[in-house]
Amino acid sequence: MSEGVIGDHILNATEGFALLFGDDTAAAEAKFSSQQTAFHRIGRGLTVFLQAALGMEQDILARATTDLYEAEQLAENEKKSAAREKGTGRFSPTAPYDVLVADAVVCQALTQLLTESAFEMAKAVLKLNRAHKLFNNTFNAVFPCGVASLPESPIPSPTISRKPSTSSLASTSSATPSQKQSGSRFGGLTKRFGYLSVLGSGSPEPANVTPLPPPNGPVEELIMSGACFGYGLFGLILSLLPPKIKRLIGIFGFTSDRKAALRALTVSASYSDVHAAFAALTLCTYIGAVLLLSGWNADPEHDLRTYDTILKRVEKRYPNGSLWILNRAKLCRMNLEADKAIDILQVALGPERTVRFPQADTLLVFELAWTLLAETRYREAADAFVKIMELNSWSHATYTLIAAGCLVALPEEEKTPETRQEIRTLLDRVPVLLDQKQIGGRRLPMEQYASRKVAFWMKKQARRAAERKAACLTGDEEKGWEEVIKISPAEECSCFWNSYSRVSGSSARAHIASLSSLTPHPSIPSPFIPAPESKASSDALDDLDTPDELATRDLLLGVLHRAAGDFKTGRKYLEAAVGAKKAVYDDTWAVAFAAYELAVLELWEADADTGHSMEQSIDLNAPARNLAALSDADKATWKAALDRSIKHLDRVANQEFGLHDMEGRQMSRQLMLRDEITAKREQLGL
Repeated sequence: MSEGVIGDHILNATEGFALLFGDDTAAAEAKFSSQQTAFHRIGRGLTVFLQAALGMEQDILARATTDLYEAEQLAENEKKSAAREKGTGRFSPTAPYDVLVADAVVCQALTQLLTESAFEMAKAVLKLNRAHKLFNNTFNAVFPCGVASLPESPIPSPTISRKPSTSSLASTSSATPSQKQSGSRFGGLTKRFGYLSVLGSGSPEPANVTPLPPPNGPVEELIMSGACFGYGLFGLILSLLPPKIKRLIGIFGFTSDRKAALRALTVSASYSDVHAAFAALTLCTYIGAVLLLSGWNADPEHDLRTYDTILKRVEKRYPNGSLWILNRAKLCRMNLEADKAIDILQVALGPERTVRFPQADTLLVFELAWTLLAETRYREAADAFVKIMELNSWSHATYTLIAAGCLVALPEEEKTPETRQEIRTLLDRVPVLLDQKQIGGRRLPMEQYASRKVAFWMKKQARRAAERKAACLTGDEEKGWEEVIKISPAEECSCFWNSYSRVSGSSARAHIASLSSLTPHPSIPSPFIPAPESKASSDALDDLDTPDELATRDLLLGVLHRAAGDFKTGRKYLEAAVGAKKAVYDDTWAVAFAAYELAVLELWEADADTGHSMEQSIDLNAPARNLAALSDADKATWKAALDRSIKHLDRVANQEFGLHDMEGRQMSRQLMLRDEITAKREQLGL
């Protein structure tokens, strides 16, 4: 088969991908079914894979596995035919099929991971290993001098000015290209287990290397873009793994360098094949979700502008795609334009959009729900979380608890009898849902949190009932355990998800007002908290009567004061929460998160003290500020703040505050924040 014919197949299949990323999945499947080539079969498999990954329906997962396996087999057969032909291009005739096989295998692995079956997950690990090997073989063949030979990309890297996040675990700096292809100094283990080191990732780039010319035609573009995407995807994932796992896989020759991985992804995203869309989606996810978890960014303006640049390119190609609408809304929210984000999401979910990607709608509703909650639009947020359960099967217990929590957070005057009954109905469903399906016989961390909170509230209700009876108090005999919930679990979950990181000052103050209305009145003075009112009755019990609840409120008030720009008061509240370590017996997560948030506060305060805080949305089209133009005094301020922040993180990393439900999530956030701190030191030459 000539390169021209293969190119025609690629271009025809690319039309199907344009339909897919524009939300017309039915038309995309029809396009992919119109020809029986490996490129079209992969397209059909990827369509079902996206539906499965976003919707989590078991029947679609099974179909995706079958379609992707058939696509892999067809690509392998066409590869055998190509191997018998004499190539005329600069790459091997089998190269495009190597990319297709790797695409099919990695998507099979991800689909198997989503099945929640231990057996399928075990097979997925083997497939991921194989896909990693396939992608790296292709990358090594296409770019024999590694990252140094990558073409220039018009898209800036999210970490273009940053030091590599991890150094090589097995150095390849002195290896020749052929040696690099065979692995590292752990060559035997590398070959035995199929692992290949990531080229040149943690080593200095070779001198006098000329970047490869841009691709000439659709075949070369698919090969180069696919190689960059696979290299970047695995490199980015490896760089985000915890240090212990990195050290473990290091003995097999793995290296990881986030900067190199992101650079490869930006090259892939600059092209026009299917890998360009997936690379753009990976980069958007990294900036819009992964980086956001840290709570603070070394250079948020640069990251937001990079995010915007990527989105503008894909929006031009797929103006109606839900995945890009979602990321545009995320960008607005990160840029302190929550109202604009809500408008974008509500329009996208409205009836005027006739072409829809049902599984992607779940993500739009999910983003809308959290944004509404952050903006204290509690009634709408509750409805959105309930809507998610109509679209997705993931942990209904969690969504039900959060929906109830949104209604709990409503002002008392807005809680009609119907609303109170709705709260009770939702909360009564949580224990029932928790007893249903569990992954591998274990609950998810959020479900562990939900189970513990339900038990805590039930105990509180029984204790308070006994206290009222002993004191001969009346009036609450008919109230259920939902009446003792005073701090909304939705507000607590917002802390887990870091939803407060990018709220406006007015929204932060609204949350503060709600939390400070609970009794006893907060003991730390604040310009945002009015003087306490006297109790309606001397017999009234305080809303919060355990060290756990008081520490949790102090944590939330500390985070919200920081978001409102009052760092001094925020620090006092966070320190109060940390100081309750010995008294807290159930919500130990609150104390650990308070220590983490102190680390974040140090950095936000240093931003403000050196005149680089982002207190309002920025003009994404304006030139970026020069962060390096700081005085010696400002650099000294930064050095002290970075050092203090690390000390707080060390306390968390050393498990000074014990184990808790959200330990895994906090560890991920902590690793991301440490990388941002390293990046800031590099920026400032500290």
